[in-house]
Amino acid sequence: MEELVLQQPELIGRDEELSKLKKSLDMAINGKGSTVYIAGEAGIGKTRLVTELKKDAEAKEVNIIQGWCLAESLEPMMPIKTALREAGMFHLVSGTPPPKVMSAYLVNGAGMLISKAEREESGLDPDIFASMLQAVGNFVHDSLTMMDSNSGAYLNSLGYGEYTILLQSSASISMATVIKGTNSEFLIDDMKRVLVEIGTKYDDWSGDVSKTTDAQPKTSWFIDSGKYDGRFLVDDAKIKQENLFDNILLGLQRASMEKPVLLFLDDLQWSDPTTLNLVHYLARNTRNNNVLILGTYRPEDIVEGPDGSTHHLETSMQGMSREGLFEKIELKRLDAENTEKIVESMLGQTSFEQSFFDKIYKETDGSPFFILEVVKLIIEDEAIKQNEEGIWLLDKELDELDVPSKIYDVVKRRLNRLMKEQKEILECASVIGDEFKSDIVGSILGLNKIRLLKNLSEIEKTHQLIHYLQDKYRFDHAKVKEVLYNGIGEELRKEYHKIVGDTIAELHNDSLDEVVNDLAYHYLEAGDLKAEKYLIMAGDKAKDKYANEEAIRFYEHATELIDDEEELKAIFKNLGDIYNLIGDFENAIKNYTSALEIERENSRKAELHMSLSFVYERKGDYERAREECNNGLKLVGEQDSLELAKLQIFLAGTYARSGDFDKAIENSSEGLAFAEKAGAMMEIAKARQVIGVVHIFKGDLKSALEHLEICLKILKENRDVTAISTIVNNIGLVYRDLGKLEKAREFIEQGLEASEKIGNKYDISSTLNNLGLIYREMGDLARALELFEKGLEISEMIGDRFGAGLRLYNIGEVHLYLGEPQKSLECLNEALAIFIETGNKRSIIECQCNLAYAYLEIGNTVKAFENAEKAVSSSHEIGAKGLEIMGRLSFGTTYIKMNELEKAKSEFDKTQELLAEVGDRILQAGLYYQYARLYICTGDYDKAKEKLVKALSMFEEMGMKLWEEKCMKALAELDVA
Repeated sequence: MEELVLQQPELIGRDEELSKLKKSLDMAINGKGSTVYIAGEAGIGKTRLVTELKKDAEAKEVNIIQGWCLAESLEPMMPIKTALREAGMFHLVSGTPPPKVMSAYLVNGAGMLISKAEREESGLDPDIFASMLQAVGNFVHDSLTMMDSNSGAYLNSLGYGEYTILLQSSASISMATVIKGTNSEFLIDDMKRVLVEIGTKYDDWSGDVSKTTDAQPKTSWFIDSGKYDGRFLVDDAKIKQENLFDNILLGLQRASMEKPVLLFLDDLQWSDPTTLNLVHYLARNTRNNNVLILGTYRPEDIVEGPDGSTHHLETSMQGMSREGLFEKIELKRLDAENTEKIVESMLGQTSFEQSFFDKIYKETDGSPFFILEVVKLIIEDEAIKQNEEGIWLLDKELDELDVPSKIYDVVKRRLNRLMKEQKEILECASVIGDEFKSDIVGSILGLNKIRLLKNLSEIEKTHQLIHYLQDKYRFDHAKVKEVLYNGIGEELRKEYHKIVGDTIAELHNDSLDEVVNDLAYHYLEAGDLKAEKYLIMAGDKAKDKYANEEAIRFYEHATELIDDEEELKAIFKNLGDIYNLIGDFENAIKNYTSALEIERENSRKAELHMSLSFVYERKGDYERAREECNNGLKLVGEQDSLELAKLQIFLAGTYARSGDFDKAIENSSEGLAFAEKAGAMMEIAKARQVIGVVHIFKGDLKSALEHLEICLKILKENRDVTAISTIVNNIGLVYRDLGKLEKAREFIEQGLEASEKIGNKYDISSTLNNLGLIYREMGDLARALELFEKGLEISEMIGDRFGAGLRLYNIGEVHLYLGEPQKSLECLNEALAIFIETGNKRSIIECQCNLAYAYLEIGNTVKAFENAEKAVSSSHEIGAKGLEIMGRLSFGTTYIKMNELEKAKSEFDKTQELLAEVGDRILQAGLYYQYARLYICTGDYDKAKEKLVKALSMFEEMGMKLWEEKCMKALAELDVA
């Protein structure tokens, strides 16, 4: 059969859509990134449209990174991994531990060493380090020579044996690190940070080492911080995934500074949930970068799951839509005029009657792929031919022209023109997937390599059904693969899947972990019991990578195949853990209960009861949570002191959260005794933490500190970085409540350092917020505002709506203190909207209190009264005395402004009664200040002075300089009066 040669048709009928895409690309080139999804049925021309955009991108020297989602792939993040691997950026998704920094050097433009830090325990010969330093010096010189004098930060790297030298340079200074392991974007970012902090300080450095004292700690940090010790600091799948997402983001942002980036993902309807979570994250955080994210999908494949669950792409798009993160372009079928243009564009010169084009349009209904396949078919049927002048003519009567009315039939008839062996090759390939490698097909069919490749070449060039792509083949269109696969009988299809699985296992005998997802898929489709093993392995792998939806799918498939009780228990427990983690409490309870029903061993039953207790506690059902804990306690004997400790400590936590502090102390003390008996240091730390937090709630801050500091000591000895971050924050806030702000700042900064070390962005944002509160109380409003804004940026980056609300609330409060009520109102109203959206009653009340003050500042007493009244009634309703104090303070202040002084005094008197129960020193000092304002208005200056002196004394003792100044100013005005 002759090779089928047709012209590549022009892009017809898509001018408007292409124009939109080109505009988005140009905006990305100019630093305004965006995300665009192209929706359209199979064969509508999505890929063709993107091909035209890629031509434009190539002409503009855009870096195109592309990946394909495959229907048969179960591998989390497979399209992203493929895309970055082919773009030479696989280090971004390698998932390996941070590199180990062996040495770090700060060098000026002349190649002079400003400071250095070398790892003592490296075991390397000093001569090697010396030669390495020389290599760094030469590297700096060569790199700076290549740099444009006006360029910004510049990165280069150099292999040096088993090490890599990374060099980050600015116009006049360089930071070099010698690393062992895989490169990390976090390390590059930290190197850039150091250069920014140092700035131009050493431009004219003469070599005097005594003037480099500030540079040495910054250089030593790369060795001393523990962040780059070549290991994961925490074994937390969620944090690892967040860091992986960040690594990819930083890598794309850095790449986009060199060249604009077009990230294209095809067939998103087949994408895995983790890929979609990443796309959402990138879309949110590349809006100010030279990045265009482009995706295509088929709406007809966005269907509910068998259990009625929403398709994960639909869920992802709903979330992105709420944040305004993507634009959708919907492709429609072509009209009759454009159908005619496509045919003529394919064939060139034609001499057909209009009725010919009308028939093509009628049968294909304007589907571009259908049109192309029909034209190929009628050429192969010799229904149209070229004359001597190269003009295409109809060679049959129009009535005799046999055009199938379904695209399925067109493809099927084209496949029937293959030789038997060629069709068998494609049948086998369709079982492997949208992409396949020749070695797997050859091994399954037992074909000679040359013979196989010749067949594949003819299928590609003559029949145009596949195309070669680097080291694999890909079906020219998904419909071709679908027709082939659906045409295989069920029994034969299962056998194919089994043989494909066996072949992949044999070819990857030494690296099964790399293909475990493929094996799980093929053995599952084959109905082979080997699927059980690989589904569990794939589920474990996904769970370890925080790919929760994928892990659930693997485990639930496995439960349908497994009979062994031990394996079933483990899977049900894992499913319970995952559902609990993602907040699907009903399914968590269902799976923990399923595990409990088949568990025989008492200590493991007790563990499951504790897991159930944890779920009920998260649901807010404290009574049921305690019931589950007590069920567990009945199952363990005195000798199992570790399990007793865990259960008692958790039970104590449920009492603490429901406000029964005496029971909380009782159970945590019992848990502590059992933990000490078992010598379980981490459980001892947990018990101390619970006791400490309960003492905070009870207002016994001294006792709280004692327990929390013992807890901190244990955590430091066990190097539990995550828990350390939480505890030092708790201690910091205790010192804040004690009025020891400098001490509070020291501890919270320790928490920030720990959070930054492990890359826990949620904790970083939260700790920045706490630190901002301390600086605000100390009167350093500029620093407080800087910290709150930095925290807001991180919260928005990770999509933490509630955290963003808290930061906005605090920013609004700072603007209020700065005498900028309008800015304050903008931030507070935005925060209030978020709190209402997230349903957090406490934060709504706090926001209403400050809104009252802000409205008072602009003279709107009606709005001030409205917010203060809501704050008081809501706090009283939920029984939150601390919040009621805040509300009554704002209410009383509003009455002063309204000149209703008796009502103001009544509110302050009620506030004083509540403070006698709560004992909050900051609020007490604030009440004294407001009493003074009231007495000034009544003309009772002696009482006003008495209250101001009390307030000043307390504020001075607590180090709250802002309020000290307010009190001193008021006292000065009183003296004049």
